[in-house]
Parts: sequence; structure tokens; C-alpha cells
Amino acid sequence: MKNLANIVTAFGFFLTLWLVVVIVYDPNRLWLAFLLFLIVGITDFIDGKIARKLNIVSDVGKLLDRIRDKILVCSIFPLLFWYHWPQTENFFFATTITLALIICIILIEIFLFVAGAIGTIKGWDVTSNKFGKIKMFSEFIVIAFWFFSLSIDKYAKTETFQYLIYLIDLILAIVLYFSIKSLGGYCQRYNIKDEQKSSR
Repeated sequence: MKNLANIVTAFGFFLTLWLVVVIVYDPNRLWLAFLLFLIVGITDFIDGKIARKLNIVSDVGKLLDRIRDKILVCSIFPLLFWYHWPQTENFFFATTITLALIICIILIEIFLFVAGAIGTIKGWDVTSNKFGKIKMFSEFIVIAFWFFSLSIDKYAKTETFQYLIYLIDLILAIVLYFSIKSLGGYCQRYNIKDEQKSSR
């Protein structure tokens, strides 16, 4: 039981890698990719609950959870954009905005991961702040909505995705906002740690 949370996290990590493989090698199997994503989201939700409930929170579990989240976000966003975004001149403006948002989000995610890794090595508190939790929830919502919109078009033979593009951009902008706030929270936390260390 003391490894249950880590097992759930590792299972979610495996499913994340499987999800990436499915999108890359068979991007038309949207139903499978969507299902895998939902299960990954469930594991992300319950592993922390299990760890806190059983009082088995560990640095290994935190690190695995962080790696899984970063792989999920930093791979799914560009893959969805590459394989499932309208490549027509009519969507040039939306395409440019979406690409810029995704690049900014990924860069901040990479920076957050590096900062978290450094904090873990130094024994600092690297748990997500409230902005980080909202960011992760927003990322889950926009990816799920993206998958859902694509699935409607594919399996219901509609063309609704082109009308939902701007809503996806809006949610991505929200993700970026909370990513910046989360980054600011980490910088403030680490700055306090450095000041405390210097005053000793």
C-alpha cells in the first residue's frame, strides 16, 4: 500500500507515452487518444488523493507526477496542432495566435520543470501553488475540449471544429495567464528561500 500512489502515477506515465505514440503513428484514432487522455487525467487526480489519504507522499511520486504532466502538455499541444488543425488560409490569424500560445505555454512548462527539479534537489517545497493547479486544470479542459470537438467532426460528420477554434484559443490564453502566475509564484518562493539562506 505504501507504493500505491506511485503505482497509479507510473500507470498514468505509461498511458501518457502510449497516448503520444497513438497520436503520432495513428492520428485518426481519436477515440482511443481521447480515452487514454481521460484515463491519464483520472490518474493525475487520484494519485495525489491516495498519497495524502494514506500519508505516503514521496519525492519520487512528486517527481514522476511532474514528469508525466510536462510530457503530456509539452507533447499533446503541438501534436494536436500539427495533426488536427485546419491548414487553410482562412485560419491564418487563428493559426498564428494558437501557435504563439502553445510555444509560450511549452516554454514556461519547461522552465517550471527545471525549477521544480532544482527545488527537489535542494529539498525545497515544490508542490504546485494555487495558480499551478488552476493552470493544470485549464490545460486538461482545453485538451479534452479539443479532442471532443475533433471527435464530433469525425464521427458525427459535422464541421463544428472550425467554429470552436477561437474558443480553444481563449482557453489557451487562460492557460498561459495562469502559467505566468504559477511561474511568478515559484520565483517568489525561491527568492524567499535564497534570502533566508543569505541571512543565516
